Amino acid sequence: MKFNYYNPTRLIFGNGKVKETVDYIPKNIKKVLIHYGSNRMIDDGTIPEIIKKLKAKKIEYKLLGGVVANPRLQKVKEGIELVKDNDIDFILAIGGGSVIDSAKAISAGYNYDGDIWDIFIGKAKVLEENLLPLGVVLSFPATGSEDSRGSVINNEKTGEKRSIGSDYLRPAFSILDPELTRTLPRRQRFAGIVDMFSHILERYMEDNDDYGSMDYMSEGLMKNIIEMAYILKDDELNIKALEEIMLSSTLAHNGILGLGRVQDWASHNIAHELSALYDSIHGETLSIIFPAWMEYVKDVNPKRFIRLGQKVFDLGEDIAPEDTIEAFRTFLRDINMPIYLEDLKIGEDDIELMADKCTKYNDIGSFKKLNKKDIINIYKIAAKSK
Repeated sequence: MKFNYYNPTRLIFGNGKVKETVDYIPKNIKKVLIHYGSNRMIDDGTIPEIIKKLKAKKIEYKLLGGVVANPRLQKVKEGIELVKDNDIDFILAIGGGSVIDSAKAISAGYNYDGDIWDIFIGKAKVLEENLLPLGVVLSFPATGSEDSRGSVINNEKTGEKRSIGSDYLRPAFSILDPELTRTLPRRQRFAGIVDMFSHILERYMEDNDDYGSMDYMSEGLMKNIIEMAYILKDDELNIKALEEIMLSSTLAHNGILGLGRVQDWASHNIAHELSALYDSIHGETLSIIFPAWMEYVKDVNPKRFIRLGQKVFDLGEDIAPEDTIEAFRTFLRDINMPIYLEDLKIGEDDIELMADKCTKYNDIGSFKKLNKKDIINIYKIAAKSK
């Protein structure tokens, strides 16, 4: 095993910790961009209280809201211009993964002379000296962006959804206050749970049987997510479950579970095309694509699927890969997630287009390298129940 892991993000976790947000903004900061999505964080008093404390410390601020799910490139460009025009020297992202990803992209692009999209398609790199420092107040646990090195943005003009990754994009701090998640809509809550579960699977599904600490940690976290999901299904305000889910979101995607692993990420790439074309909720697209991907690649390493079924879904000794896949789909059904494209009223007309876009720059995946034909087959598996 070999790895090089760097994570400078300070995590401030616990109920009521949002009240400490401004204390973690560096003392030399003069003007902050508050980046957010809907008015939920205004209406519940979170943003007004932060503004009050900024004023008390004589820190100026600008507001930029309106970030939506599958964050848009145009909003990023609007933010870059706002930062440049107002001499902003710190970004505070208040919201979920879409807001944080948008803030990261603004940070990456504010001192870049070209089009920020160049960085997302590999024509330019994320440079440490070009970045604005960034802090986070997490209100929607799902993507893990509060402690990750990545950002995913949707180019609404080209219909592409692409990601960038760099340790320089990790936030300086993240406030993780489970109380802020109490008012999340049910659909978003459980889509977020699928997202964080999928982040673990992308690292876990490796064509390797040399089990060790990464496997045991991943299996334990997946079991915990499943247990907490069932608790929240019946009691959405259970504070213990809300705490565990928020922490799980961070642990699932801060890189710790991927140390020394050959990670896959094919399912995320395939699912991104659904979000880009249909503006579908990310967690719901993963709920559909991941089991379909499993069906398609299960024969590459059946032992890995059997272990997943035994260690995470408690299926016993005498099982086949298909049993694990069905157990996964059962869990998804139980928390009211879609498991086929037909559940989202998406047909098969655009399958070839999405597969073509998915492999526009290269084949994807590592568990099994997937080309355009493979991806078409996975979309077809995902299309409808037999």
